[in-house]
Amino acid sequence: MKRPPATLWLFALSGAILGAMLALDGLHARLWGDFLFSGAGAGLWARFLGLDAGTLTGLAWPMIVVGCAWWGVVSGVFLRQSWARRLTPWFGLVSLLYLGPGTALAALALLALLAPSSRRWLEADADDG
Repeated sequence: MKRPPATLWLFALSGAILGAMLALDGLHARLWGDFLFSGAGAGLWARFLGLDAGTLTGLAWPMIVVGCAWWGVVSGVFLRQSWARRLTPWFGLVSLLYLGPGTALAALALLALLAPSSRRWLEADADDG
């Protein structure tokens, strides 16, 4: 089996960091009632909407779920699972709403996954040498 291209590693790195940020931010909001990264994600949304960040803690569970799911789809993509290739763009689009560095990481992950070298590797048979 051929080694994954650099674009796929870039996808994995950006997806893993984004997933960790989402999950940690959501977990912090659930446990302590405020967001860990006040300059990103829900903290920025609260600032743009003129709300207290504590009013958006209802987003904590979805953030935890999407953050943990990123780790699953990154693993699934490396295992060339078709479900992971179908779900990753949806998680990427939802994650674009996590403003600040989250938007940049989600865009980077989507672009890296859609790169021609990544697509060729994903479409190749696992037996290709």
